[in-house]
Amino acid sequence: TSRHLNSDFISNESKYSEEEEDKIMLRERTKKLLTLLTETQSRSIALIGHKGYLRELERGPLGHADADLFANCEVRVYRLVLN
Repeated sequence: TSRHLNSDFISNESKYSEEEEDKIMLRERTKKLLTLLTETQSRSIALIGHKGYLRELERGPLGHADADLFANCEVRVYRLVLN
């Protein structure tokens, strides 16, 4: 059987911006994640995301400008020291 979205979900779509996110906006969003990470008390986290977002996180706030492209289902481990 297939599942269909209910009308409540569809009617709430208008709250989302129809503007496409460009690379600058994406990079700003990755900076916000880094800010959230500095505020957490957790010692370990798992971050699962789209390769485009993770690539911008690596090449932007994490400072790995020459990072390799992600392979399908790739796992990367980082140790961050945040102030």
